[in-house]
Amino acid sequence: FMDDDALPGNENLISNLVKFLLENKKENVGVIGVEEKLFENHNRFQKRLFIECPRTLRLKDNKPIQTLTGINTTTWALKKQLFFDIGGFNENLVSGEDYDFLYKVQKAGFKNFIIPETFVYHNPPSNLKIMIKKFFWYGKGNSQLTRLFPEWNYGPKLNTKFALFLYFVFRTLFLIPNIFLPISYKHRNFKLDFKPLKALSSYIMALGYIYGYLKLPAIAWNKENFYEKYLIPKS
Repeated sequence: FMDDDALPGNENLISNLVKFLLENKKENVGVIGVEEKLFENHNRFQKRLFIECPRTLRLKDNKPIQTLTGINTTTWALKKQLFFDIGGFNENLVSGEDYDFLYKVQKAGFKNFIIPETFVYHNPPSNLKIMIKKFFWYGKGNSQLTRLFPEWNYGPKLNTKFALFLYFVFRTLFLIPNIFLPISYKHRNFKLDFKPLKALSSYIMALGYIYGYLKLPAIAWNKENFYEKYLIPKS
């Protein structure tokens, strides 16, 4: 899979992906992703957003890394049969169908990787307005993912209007501190820094998350049939 706004960063992009699939059968490989990089002509806003809010893992050495949410469908490779076995993308989700698919791949006993020496160029949002619209959209999908997979602990469970209100108040009060203490629900590492765009994007996602809980239906997943299909112990 490759997004229409992604361009190969190296000539051996496809061969590297295929090679990893063929040579790592013992690893029970599921989905393979690659790093994203910027063109030199991206504007200052895009460059800053890319630094503060990377969409993929950034490899520090020359080794593949197993990950769940460190890759996305900008560029993916997997065996075709696995895609159909898992059931393809969940088109009932507003967004986050890539994370939904990756999670099911992992639950089916496969491992997802991002591989080195293979990358694509991809465009982040070019201005603040586009960024706000995109991250609000992410937040709405995240609310559905949380209800779809509560055991994943992907986000806070907001099952009452009072819980929604408290979450809104907390995220609003935490907006300014979050600029200097960039933590999130998924990544709870405490490290002082200065990331205003990350703080704003996180807040916008939280607003979308609240909106999703209020307006979007929960998506059902037949977990029992899934486990029976893959013969995975339910424990």
